[in-house]
Amino acid sequence: MTRLTRARERFVTETDMELMLGTWINFEKDFIGIVRAELTCSRDGVLHLAATAEPDHARWDAVPAAVFSEDVAQRRGAALVASFTLADRSVGVVGYQARGILTLETATTFTDGSGRSPHYIRQHFYRLPT
Repeated sequence: MTRLTRARERFVTETDMELMLGTWINFEKDFIGIVRAELTCSRDGVLHLAATAEPDHARWDAVPAAVFSEDVAQRRGAALVASFTLADRSVGVVGYQARGILTLETATTFTDGSGRSPHYIRQHFYRLPT
């Protein structure tokens, strides 16, 4: 195990991800893309992102997400990066939480030979009360 790997593991397990955890709903009612995001933390301190997407209401199973703080001296998780590999596409997700709003930016590349153009979307979410 490298020093960088140990440092990254320590950061993840010591990072406060509370502000990002929960179920988040897209502000847009008739939106095509992620309509619901679920951020959970496993026992080992790994943040996971699961999503539900339209137009087909498909459930994207949880994937590990890398966590980033706003500053090297902070331990509060402020941003995440995750990647979904689906049957017909790959979706990269970058997100951040600020002022109670979760912003997710997705970059989608289709892998099914359909000829659809890769696309980028920025979406805003509010957290459901627990």
